[in-house]
Order: sequence, then C-alpha cells, then structure tokens
Amino acid sequence: MKKLFIFVSTILLLVNYGYSQYDLYYNNFERFKPLLNPGYIGISKDISISTNYMIPTLYSERGFASFEMPLEKISSGIGTYYYFNDYFFSTNHYLGIQYSYIINLNGAKLGIGVAPYYSIHRTHGEWVSLNEEPYNPNLDIFNSKFGVYFENDNLYAGFSSDHRLFGISGDFENLPPIYWQMFYLNFGYNFDFNESNFTLTPSTLIRTDLSTIDLSVMTTIDYSGICKLVCKYSYNDAISPIVEITLFDRFTLGYSTAMFFWSNSLSKFTNHEILLKYNLKKKE
Repeated sequence: MKKLFIFVSTILLLVNYGYSQYDLYYNNFERFKPLLNPGYIGISKDISISTNYMIPTLYSERGFASFEMPLEKISSGIGTYYYFNDYFFSTNHYLGIQYSYIINLNGAKLGIGVAPYYSIHRTHGEWVSLNEEPYNPNLDIFNSKFGVYFENDNLYAGFSSDHRLFGISGDFENLPPIYWQMFYLNFGYNFDFNESNFTLTPSTLIRTDLSTIDLSVMTTIDYSGICKLVCKYSYNDAISPIVEITLFDRFTLGYSTAMFFWSNSLSKFTNHEILLKYNLKKKE
C-alpha cells in the first residue's frame, strides 16, 4: 500500500503541472505501446495482430492496424503499422516498420528500438498564407522514432522521441526540424493483491514538444487477464472509460469512448472506438 500511495501521489503531482489535449494514440495508450515506443517490440512473446477504429464523428475519423513478432533466437523484435486520421481540414497517413534489440537484465528486459516511418499529409479546401497568398500545405515526410523501454515483474517505463528526418515534398519542407520533434515518457506499476486474481495498474503518459506538455493518467483493473476495466484521464480535456475482454486466451475485444470537458463544462460522449486483437502465438 505504501508503494501504491507513493506512485499515485507522484501522478497527482504531475497532473497539477501538466495539461493535455485528446491524444494521437486513442483512448487506451497502454494498448498502443508499440506505436508509442519501438523499444517495446519483442518485450512480449506474443505474435499478434491489432486493429483499432474510431467510428466517424462530425469532425474526425481514425484507424490503426499493427503486427508485432518477437525474434527470441536473436533477442530482437520486429513489427509494422499503419495509422490514419481524417479531420475536417486534413487527412494524414502513417506507415512504419519497427525493430528492437532486447537485453535481458536478471529477469528484467530492456528494449532499444527504432521505427522509420513515412507520413503523408493532405489538406482539404483552399488555404491562404499570412500575406493572403494562396498556397497548398501538403506534405510528404520521412520520419523516425527512437525508443528505450524497461520492464520487470511490476515496474515498466519507456522513453521515446519522434524526429522529422527530411521532407520529400510540400510547401513546408524547409520548416525547422524542431517543429517535428516530439518526446514521450510512459511509466506504470503493477500492484498484485495477495490471494486474488486482480491486478491494479496506475500509469501515465507525458508528451512534449519542449514548448508544451500533454499529460494523461490511467488506472487499469485486470482480472486474470480475462477482463480489463480502464479509466483514462487527460488533464483538462477528457475522461475515457474502456472495457476489454479476452476470449480463449487469444482474441481480445475492446470498447472505449470519451467524455470531453471543454469550455469548463462536460459535454456528451462524442466518440466510440473498437479494438480487436488476435494472438497468433500466445506466450507461455
């Protein structure tokens, strides 16, 4: 209980100094560790296929699909993913591959990963610059993500960063690289209750471009790996309840939604997301 108190107090302290907006990685950032941090690839022994889709709203539609596989004989992991989002003013596509090298540390694991990816950004309608000249801010960019991820029986923590390497085409291809950098810190702790099948996991995700900070915190209650009840809170932005059920130890079905509180007032639930995951090979 002392560890739980210290961990929760730390997260609450961070909440007081951060702020957030509805993040790129859907409601359940814990489910999308491979997208957040390529160092996670290969940490799990599962060979899995995952997909997540947000039912279109008036302003947005998003989808995500990924594949990950450990390569235990060479202490590595590989993966690939495709992600898109469609807002009322732009459509963006991301296609990447992932590789990590896994170091065993007396029962713990440390993953060091890289994920080069290609992004395509297309705007809707006509745009004008500050001097009222028409222009088309479409972009094709080659990027890379780097990550380090640590995990033992209870604690896990990861740090990763996004970097724009070079622009392929687009009116903004000479934009300074600092505007294309993003840094992520994700950590959590598993609290196992004695003589119980329940596990409580508080966790947090901090995201920054060195000028602003986004903060999300999450609490997960897991019953024997069969059912997960999750609540995610994005500071000053949204609350997201999440439910996941695993069947036959291989197939996972999840649902999440979000309650936004913009303009200092709660709004109605405004989106719905469906998660599907299938383990081709389940870890022992």
